[in-house]
Amino acid sequence: MTDAQKAQLVKDYANDTIPLPEGYAFDEVNVEKDSEIITQTWKHAGPGDLQSTKAKLKHFPSSLVREKASGKPIAWEMIDMSGLCNHLFTLPE
Repeated sequence: MTDAQKAQLVKDYANDTIPLPEGYAFDEVNVEKDSEIITQTWKHAGPGDLQSTKAKLKHFPSSLVREKASGKPIAWEMIDMSGLCNHLFTLPE
């Protein structure tokens, strides 16, 4: 990234908000409600990983974009216990 690009990002997001398309919003993860779809879409998930996903979502940073009309999560990321991005995913539809 060039210095000009960095400066433009600082200017565009000076109030710490990232614009999303109309109809979508950042939201908190509902651990009980959202963990199943998050686990189902993780290509490395195996038996017993639903509980692991719930623990990561409860105790580590994560982000989620929700469709306003349906309330369904459409994109998310979570961090694992090593501090690495563990599952970055956007539903294709």
